[in-house]
Amino acid sequence: MIGKCAKYFFFTLMVSVFLFKIINIAAADDTIGILPIKSVPDIDINAIDSISQETLEFNGKGTIQRVGKDEVGKKLFVIDDRLMYIAPDIKYYNINGEPVSSAKFHKGTRVGILLNDKREIIKLYLISD
Repeated sequence: MIGKCAKYFFFTLMVSVFLFKIINIAAADDTIGILPIKSVPDIDINAIDSISQETLEFNGKGTIQRVGKDEVGKKLFVIDDRLMYIAPDIKYYNINGEPVSSAKFHKGTRVGILLNDKREIIKLYLISD
């Protein structure tokens, strides 16, 4: 009985080795060569659009509720129920970072806000009309 099992095992092993070699030879002819790796282009951080950098640095976003002045004449915006004073050198931009007229900023306008150390608005971005 053991002799039959040994013969059967040996025969199975020889057939397996033979088939493995045939498959290996056939596969060697059909193999695809290793493709070259394309280099990754350099990224110039200075070339990134200025608005994309500052979007991440918005001090807040909201909707203008009122444009006006306080009792002493200082210009202000009320944005989402927050009273915010305007810096004397405020700049107005559209969402692409291009300068626009302050007339585009009125009640109901959605804006992005950048503040200075005095918590005054120094840059106002038009997010939508």
